[in-house]
Amino acid sequence: MNTWYSRPVTVLCALAAVLALAGLLLSRVELGTRQTASASAYSVTIRHYGVDAREMERSVAVPLEDRLSEIPGAIEVRSTSEYGKAQATISLRSDDAAAYASVRDAAERVYAQLPRSAQRPEIVSSAQGGGPAWVASMTSSGLSESELAWVALTLVMGLACTRVV
Repeated sequence: MNTWYSRPVTVLCALAAVLALAGLLLSRVELGTRQTASASAYSVTIRHYGVDAREMERSVAVPLEDRLSEIPGAIEVRSTSEYGKAQATISLRSDDAAAYASVRDAAERVYAQLPRSAQRPEIVSSAQGGGPAWVASMTSSGLSESELAWVALTLVMGLACTRVV
């Protein structure tokens, strides 16, 4: 009986393909802390009661996104619109007073174009310095729970993670 694993060339080609795929996938894995620890995010909410979601998008969300995307250091801008409310979130490379002032000025410029019935912009900030998260699940019929925990901790520390939660 001549099976695929009895042929050395086939086995080596299959092994090379699996190793190449694993190498490709593992080359994109980030270990350790994130480099963008000083990044920040600001959410701008403008309420205009009685206005439907499409009109909020057209008159508030799109102009707000346009103004926010002009800010130097902007990484990402996204928005959501719903009945009476538009919210835009911007991620910036830095977390300083000038970044907040730029977000506030952009929001105020959009607000100035709205009818008087629109509410003043609400700006909320948050740091995005949280590092990557990693979760593992392990089972063993031969090790106790404490021994398995030691193995998991040893593996994690071996991967050069800086923080174990």
